Amino acid sequence: MNVIVADEFRDGNVGSDTRPLPVTRQAFAALPERVAERYFRGDSACYQQELLRWLRNRKREDGPEGYIGFGISAEMCEVLQKQIRRLPEALWKPYREEAETICECAEVFNWDPLEGKAGEELDPVRYWAIRIGKKQGEFSTQNKFAIWIQFTPAYFTGRGYPTKASSKQALDDFHFLNCTWEHDGGQIYIDGGDSPLTNFVFENCTFYTPSRPAKITGSAVGPILFKNVKVDGTLVRSVDQLKRAGWDISVPMKFEVTSQPAAGGRAPQAAKK
Repeated sequence: MNVIVADEFRDGNVGSDTRPLPVTRQAFAALPERVAERYFRGDSACYQQELLRWLRNRKREDGPEGYIGFGISAEMCEVLQKQIRRLPEALWKPYREEAETICECAEVFNWDPLEGKAGEELDPVRYWAIRIGKKQGEFSTQNKFAIWIQFTPAYFTGRGYPTKASSKQALDDFHFLNCTWEHDGGQIYIDGGDSPLTNFVFENCTFYTPSRPAKITGSAVGPILFKNVKVDGTLVRSVDQLKRAGWDISVPMKFEVTSQPAAGGRAPQAAKK
């Protein structure tokens, strides 16, 4: 059955990753006693240590006793990224195929950042990594694939795609066109693999001033091109403009403006930093 068992009214400026445990407790408390199996599914806004500890503790406080199965999208961090990169190639198995890409997954062994408290017994967890690559050819460590990871419910509407389709061409081009940063806050993380991702482009995309921390960060990536990108309706011409709008930038960037200005506006120009 598709039944809503709990909800919570919040002000519009409260992030979805703010204290998910109380409404989770409310939801499980609303289930009838005859329910024998309990499960929880959440996006990365639910990747909170307090909630994870509660789900994994069969003697949890203010909740039903016993096992609760759950699946939650994990936030990426530098240590986890290194752990994933060390995974042997043989561990990666087919996960899903799409028209132009193929997804592979692998279990990340010996990874559990949640430390148990004295006398506390927590159910074990398993972490799985997913990588996305071109359908033509094979994956390799020579930048045949780019990792596009989103940490929070923030996401783009629209589609990113390789700009070169040759099966022999390393995926050093990735292009997001006519996309919009939908949710407030969050992080864009771009990883080029063992060799730099040299041509990552946002074109005709729209960003907004976040009311909570928002970042663009990554590893092994060349200057990210913002081409005709707007923040709050204004074309972006420099990284300082993004920073003033509340974005924390820790990757090289360059900017290009080619759209026609409004009457009386400035002439088209390119700006790099």
